[in-house]
Amino acid sequence: MFTRLILLPLCCSLLLLLISGKTVADPTLSQTQANLIERLVKQADQHIAQSQYEQALELLDRAYQHGEQTGDSTGQNDVLSAMANVYYNTGQLEQAYRYYTELVEFDKQNNDAVALAISLYNLGHVNASRKQFSRAEDNFKASLKISQDLADDVGIASTLKALGVNAQAQSKLLTAQKYLKQALQLFVAIHDKTQAARVQRHLGDIAHQQQRYPHAIDHYLAALSVLQKQPFSKALMRTHRGLSASYQVMNDLEQALQHHQRYATLQQQLLEQQNKEVTQRLQVQ
Repeated sequence: MFTRLILLPLCCSLLLLLISGKTVADPTLSQTQANLIERLVKQADQHIAQSQYEQALELLDRAYQHGEQTGDSTGQNDVLSAMANVYYNTGQLEQAYRYYTELVEFDKQNNDAVALAISLYNLGHVNASRKQFSRAEDNFKASLKISQDLADDVGIASTLKALGVNAQAQSKLLTAQKYLKQALQLFVAIHDKTQAARVQRHLGDIAHQQQRYPHAIDHYLAALSVLQKQPFSKALMRTHRGLSASYQVMNDLEQALQHHQRYATLQQQLLEQQNKEVTQRLQVQ
């Protein structure tokens, strides 16, 4: 099972670098330098948890420079990937594109199929966010081929979902539906209820666009049964929005109102969370 960094919260993605132990993989790297890099990454993780992204990037840059000085290419690659992930999740897409493009070339040069599948997948998300959907599709398909060669079910399912969402963004609904149904089957097979629920939400959106409102409601309710038991997520908020819209078309106004109210409450929570993050960033500038 291989980790797609963009799918994780920022703090979790950095912790993976420490858990993997990759920063000490090079035998020429002294233990002192390894400890320093690990400490810098941990400090960066703490800043990210407080939405202090500029400070986190400064620490990651220092960690990268230390890896460069000691010739630890693996450690550099890990920290570079973390930096790209921070840029992506904070909306700095051109910087994220630059770093993930470098990572793709780095992985190709090192014949690292596992890392290349992940870098291509992440680059695809960046290109999709840049509205470069054709490039994103190429990235995802290349990542999918590698994941299939590696028999990585998590990677296959995640990339099929990404291809589906990418097609949905271009209003290619039948193509999106095909990819998402394949992803759903795999997520169910590997017992990933959360990702299966998120795919159901997308299938609900597609069914709504196709004016198949009872099917849309079925998909949304399947998603809701899982997502409502978990902490706040945009997927949960959008599921309530979809249910409200579908029930309204079906003239079930009571259900439409209930889900709209829940959607509005979650939307307010999201706004408060975003305002808190902005305040935290301003307090340290």
